[in-house]
Amino acid sequence: VASVYRWEASEGRLNLRTKALHALALLTQEQKQAEAERTKRRSQKKKAKVAKTETLPKLRPTGRSVERLRHKLGLTVAEFAEEMGVTVASVYRWEASDGRLTLRTRAMEALTRLHVWANQP
Repeated sequence: VASVYRWEASEGRLNLRTKALHALALLTQEQKQAEAERTKRRSQKKKAKVAKTETLPKLRPTGRSVERLRHKLGLTVAEFAEEMGVTVASVYRWEASDGRLTLRTRAMEALTRLHVWANQP
């Protein structure tokens, strides 16, 4: 049994327990490096997201504001929907709704860009 846990010391080999601890230390080191890289990527994504939101104003769109923006741009519902990347039915639904709209991220970004474009001097 002792020979299972220890290699022959006369040949200068490490015992099995020491090798296992060394392998565990290497694995832990690799895991730490991988976690550090994941954290770095997350922070870069977060910075990019913050930079993106800093350049665009924050909107709280309502059905009425979407309709006013569309009229200000002089677009039909179909043209506005195409610019937004949504369906015509979505635009009709938004304009008919009361209160604030809850839009998906891509639609909100498109609406914000159209809003900025419409309000350029």
